Formats: sequence, structure tokens, C-alpha cells
Amino acid sequence: MKVNFMIAATMLCVIESVAQEVVPDSTVTRDLQEVVVDAKSAYTSAVKSTYIPTSRQKNTSQNLAELLQNMMVPTLQVSGNSVSTSEGMPVALFIDWLPASPPEIDALNTRDVLRVEVLDFPDDPRFRNESHVVNIIMRRYDYGGYVRLYSDNTFNDFYRGTQSIYGKYTRGKTVFDVNAYNQMRNDAHSGTSETGYFKFPSGLIERNRITSSSKYESENPSVSARAIYATEKMQLTHYLDFAYTSTPHDDMSGLLYYRPEAFDCETYNRLSDRTAMEPRLSLDYYFSLPKKWALEVVTSVSYLHNEINRDYSSGINIANNMEENGWTWVGDLYSQKQFGVHGLQLGLSGMYSNTRLNYSGDTDYNERLRMFLLGPTLFYSYTKDKFYGRIGGGAIYYDNRVGDASDRKCMPYGYFSLQYAFSEKYSLRFQGITKIQCIDASMLNPAVVRENELMYYSGNENLKAYNVGLCAVNYTWLMSNAFSASAYMQYYLENNHTVDSYLLFDHDKAILRRPENDGNYHKAALGMSFSLKTFGNRLHFSTAPQLAYQNVEGRYSAENTMFMINLDVSYYLGNFYVRGHYNNGFRGYSGTYSYRRESDNYWLKAGWGDNHWNIGLAVANPFRKSMLGCVTRLDTDYYGFNEKTYDPTKGMNFLLTASYTFNYGKKVGRNDEINEASTSSGAIR
Repeated sequence: MKVNFMIAATMLCVIESVAQEVVPDSTVTRDLQEVVVDAKSAYTSAVKSTYIPTSRQKNTSQNLAELLQNMMVPTLQVSGNSVSTSEGMPVALFIDWLPASPPEIDALNTRDVLRVEVLDFPDDPRFRNESHVVNIIMRRYDYGGYVRLYSDNTFNDFYRGTQSIYGKYTRGKTVFDVNAYNQMRNDAHSGTSETGYFKFPSGLIERNRITSSSKYESENPSVSARAIYATEKMQLTHYLDFAYTSTPHDDMSGLLYYRPEAFDCETYNRLSDRTAMEPRLSLDYYFSLPKKWALEVVTSVSYLHNEINRDYSSGINIANNMEENGWTWVGDLYSQKQFGVHGLQLGLSGMYSNTRLNYSGDTDYNERLRMFLLGPTLFYSYTKDKFYGRIGGGAIYYDNRVGDASDRKCMPYGYFSLQYAFSEKYSLRFQGITKIQCIDASMLNPAVVRENELMYYSGNENLKAYNVGLCAVNYTWLMSNAFSASAYMQYYLENNHTVDSYLLFDHDKAILRRPENDGNYHKAALGMSFSLKTFGNRLHFSTAPQLAYQNVEGRYSAENTMFMINLDVSYYLGNFYVRGHYNNGFRGYSGTYSYRRESDNYWLKAGWGDNHWNIGLAVANPFRKSMLGCVTRLDTDYYGFNEKTYDPTKGMNFLLTASYTFNYGKKVGRNDEINEASTSSGAIR
């Protein structure tokens, strides 16, 4: 931390010594009294929906995710730094047509945001065939840039924090930026307690593990540097980053007993630590070519070193140590040719990874994992007036090798999207998707590792990629600056998906947990979201209820109906703001298709922001004494469990955020920004 603040002080001193005062515009500005316009802050078309944040929303937002949450876009849901559609599908974040990483999301200068574009199935090759995209359009600098310090701290008798220092400099057609980023965590209240039921042919054994103490410490620093050269015909981006993870403690201890008594033990102790480092080099080249051709070339190479050590002791002692070394190459080629209202997009994606795994301790295993993917794509788009449609697909050929064993397969996929905008206020979207869910290399590792007295786990080299299908209808209504709404219906399918299976092992004296392909997962959902701004645009309110039905087929056959809701409210008074949030938590089947019931969550935040500073203080769950985060249960032929997971952020905690932005140089004009007065209209300035 001392190093970070020394860097910040040095950067500020250097900039102040050489920079000129910020020149925001080349025009003279005057306040015009009694001249009022009702500037449109949101409008939709067949291709995209555009939202223009007000100066109040920008000044009171700490980072990009908070800005999107404060703008209350009806088709988006924001949770932390992740953004999804109102239906729950992931959204890719871009800043000026370049992918945004988590450090860049925190480092974004929200005052420079001109507009937010929400696109579904865009045909622009720079969006890399992503299904749902949010693209942030930033104000450009003729020269100069800014330095931004950011700090986000959650605490009570624990601590979780994020700190970053970001600097951006523009000169001519070249932009340089650097970022130092760190995440820290230190708490003694995380952990799980579990009752497990082992159903052996010889009889039932009940294992009760009650955690009485825990310790978790981690630090995740990263540094990155990027250079962008852009003209009207091309954009060349070179990106280098290095991430380091240090988790010296992920420890738990407590009581342990069996019914009937199977082991001579009364307590347990689990110690775990992890160290990882990953450098990465990425290149992103975009070219706007003659005759309406466009080309995007993306490639990256990374190296990963990962070490994990685990020691477990009760009536027995188990030591598991793992070292992982591997490198990964990813390459993508996207091209587009426009024929009037018709568009043709061709693509080719590839990936190769080579990883060496070494296990020591109670598990002795040494193997090499290799994965190769290659996938061509072909899409057609049609854009005319109020209509936009895109249809196409591709295939993925993959070759997974574990030692000498190999699994090869070619799987097709495709999607279509039809979008119609009745006017700038109303739009309708219908989409259908079938895609391939590839398997992570860690799930293919066949090494058998002992977890406790009666449980072992392993990967499965015979695991197969599976198909995912989606069909959805969405209607968006942007009635005015004061009211907007969205409604949707969705059907989602995972065919022959992966689940955790529990099998008899070691002559029916233990259980082996490993992933397998089994059954289907269905989900049908109906939901809506709307936002309202009233009381002179000072009070903002939004809600997003959803009713969903889940059906799980296969060995874990089950069904469930769940209701979820998010509520957000904000009140502005000059540069001060107060915000509140509530969600009722997830209660259904997820992940390995065990049933999961999460605690609800609510918080209240107050803060102040201007063109440079933003300071906020929040209290979360002030009336909850328990730190119980969720309860998970599962019942199978040979094993079942009830597990309680404890998370200190689910009890009462406090959040302190602060950021400072120092601008220097000269920006381009401000014509695209809405200047907000104390009423719902903006006074021309």
C-alpha cells in the first residue's frame, strides 16, 4: 500500500509541474436565463438503445458499474462490477469499442462519459460476436488526460478493499494509460458448516462438521500498460498486464463427530494457501478497409504459475500439494463486408493451452493437459429503417488431451436475432441461440484427491462439451426522460449438462465426487423492470421483479418456482445523494444443481460528488446479526448434504468509497452532454 500511494504522489507532482490548466472547450459559455429545453436522454433504434447520463449521475458515480446502476437502464441489471441483461444473460462491457477489464471498470472517469450504447447481437467486428454489449463512448482529449485515485473499502470486524491508481495521457492520435490495482481481503468469519450423509451398503454414516474459527487473508495486485494508436481508418492496441495472487491463509477449524462413531476424532483443522502469477500480452488491431470491408484481429498469449497447498487433520492427516504451469494462446479474426442494407461477417477463432500438473503429498500425480479449439463463423445481417436482423452460426472443433488420452469432437452452433423499433421510444427484440459450453481443463484432470475421511474428488477425462439453447422476447418502452420500462419472456436449456456425481469408492468404504454429463436443465422466466424519476428529477426509483420456473432432469430430477426482485432508490440534493438497494436473494437450483437459498441483502448509502471528488459511506444489513450467507442441500443415491456458508458481508457491515480525479490538458467540445438543472429539464449553459 505504501508503494501505491508513493506512486500516486509522484504522478501528481510530475503532472502538476508540466501540465497546463484544463481547457474544457474552445467556446465561451454563458448562463442563459429562462431558456429551457427538454433534452432527450434515452432513445432506441433497431440497432441499439442509447442513454445519455446527466452530469449529476456522473459526478455521484464512483466507477462504471455504479454509473450504469444509477442510470437505471431498464434492460440491464448491475451487481458489483458484473452486468447482465434483465433476463440474466451476461453482458460484455466495452469502452470505446475495446473490452473493459475489472481494473478499467473501477478506473473509468465517469465525468468523461458521453453516452452509453446497449447493443444486442451487433455485427460490428470490434464486438467479437458477443451477444449482448454495453459500449461506453468517452470524451476525447486533444492532448493531456487525467490521473484517478480510487478506493473501495468494506469493513466491520473484517476488511475487503480495492485500491487503484490510473493514469491516462493523450498526444495526437496516440493514447497511453497505466493502471496499478490491488484487492485485499482479511476476515475471520468466513467458512462452512456441513452435515453429510454417506449411504454405504453397510449402513448410513452421518458426518457433522461445525466450523468454530476461520482465517482468510489474500492480496491480488496487478499492473497493466496500454498503448492505442487510432485514426479514422484503423485502431492499433497493445496491452500488457501482470496479475499476482497471494492467499497465505484459507483456514478453518472446529468440531467434528460421526454417527455412529466411525473415526476417533472430535475436532478438525484445515490449512490452505495459494500463490499464482500470470503475465499476459494482448494485441487488438482494427482496420476500416476500402469497399466497406472491416477487419478485427485479436491475439493474446499468457503464462500461468499456480501453487496450492492443503493440509487436513482430524483422526487422520491428509496433505495435498499442487503445482500448475502452463501457457495459453488465443487468436480471433473477424471481418465484415457491407452491401448496402446487407452485411456479411466471417470469423475464425482458435485457442491452444498446454498445462503441466504436479501433485504431491497423499496424491502422487504428474500429467500434461492440452486443449485445442478451432471455430469458423458465418453471419448475415440486414439493416433497414426500423428493422435489424442477424442470423448465422459456426462450429467448434476441440481436441482435449490428458496424457495420451484424447477426446475430439466438432459441434455446430448458431443464433438469430430480430429487432424492430416502432419509434425512438418503443422497440421489440426476438432472439434464439444455440451454443457450445466448453469444458474447463481443470474438470478433465483424472487425479483422485482425498478431501476428508470419507470423501475423494477427481475430474473426468471423458467429460463432453454440451449444448445451451435460449429463446427470448423483449419489449422496451422509453416513454420519456422520467419513465422507462422493459418486459421479457425467456426459455433456457442446457442439454446433457455437467453435474457432480457421487459414487461408491474404495471398496464401498468412501465416496468419490466427480463431474459427469447427465440430464437436462430447463428454465422459463417472465419479468419486467421499470424506472421512474420524479420530484424535479431528484427522486429516482427502479425495480426488477422476475418469476422463474426451473426443471432439472436426470439423476437430480427436481422442479422449483422462484420469485426474485431488485429495488433501487436514489435521492439527489445538489452534490449530495442518498441511495438504497434491496434484493431478496437467489432461491433455486444452480451450479452443480444442488438447491441453494441465499440471504437477502439491503444497504443504504450517502455521499457527495463534484467534478473531482466523490466520497460515499454506506451501511449494509444493519438489522441482521447473523452472517449466514446461504444454505445448500443435495440428496443423491449414495450421498447427501446440508451446508451452511457464512459470509461477513451478509451481516452488518460498512462501506467507505472515495475517488479523486485530476484532469490536465484539453478536451473536445461538450455538445453531447446533458447539463442537468434542479428541474426535469436542462437549462442551456
